Amino acid sequence: MIVTEIVSYPSGRSVRFWLAGGDLDELLLAEPVVTRWAKEEYGCTRCEIIGRKGWQKKLTEYKAAAVLLTKEI
Repeated sequence: MIVTEIVSYPSGRSVRFWLAGGDLDELLLAEPVVTRWAKEEYGCTRCEIIGRKGWQKKLTEYKAAAVLLTKEI
């Protein structure tokens, strides 16, 4: 399962992979399908992934752009 959202920025649209769960091999096969869909249907020019650092090992064509910090209160 993959949950995405389309995000509009002044510089263009991005498809954001917000949540993903299930078999890793299936998720990796789904990524280019979702990317193509977002480009064709919504004109997206970028992909973003919000997730754990472990994804960087498998998705080597992506680069880290930010870190999400959280604090329990």
